[in-house]
Amino acid sequence: MNGMLPFQPHSATSREAAVKKLPRALSDRWIVFLQLGEVGDQGLADHEIQERLVMSGSTQRPRRVELYDKQLVRNTGLRVQTQSGGSAFRWALTEKGKALFKWANTDEAGAYSEFVSRFSRKKES
Repeated sequence: MNGMLPFQPHSATSREAAVKKLPRALSDRWIVFLQLGEVGDQGLADHEIQERLVMSGSTQRPRRVELYDKQLVRNTGLRVQTQSGGSAFRWALTEKGKALFKWANTDEAGAYSEFVSRFSRKKES
């Protein structure tokens, strides 16, 4: 991944939309990452992440795929039942992801984490 969101190369409108959405996608990616870090090795399925963050699948799933492409999350091999009766894999941080999560919880990263948390759509407990 080159840091851009996907767009249709032949369409200037598509490229402009990808550029416009990039800051939100980056913060959504960070929010998904932090949520997976908080639950540890048990991981979460996509629908569980969506429920916890009050985030649509069309927003959450691409962010998780981006984290996977960057080798920050892995498929745990564990399955959980979905509401429709099917099953879905759980996702958890890789060792590389765990190292980044550890850094994310330092004072050095605190300002960025605080900024992102203000824009999180996570449900209030």
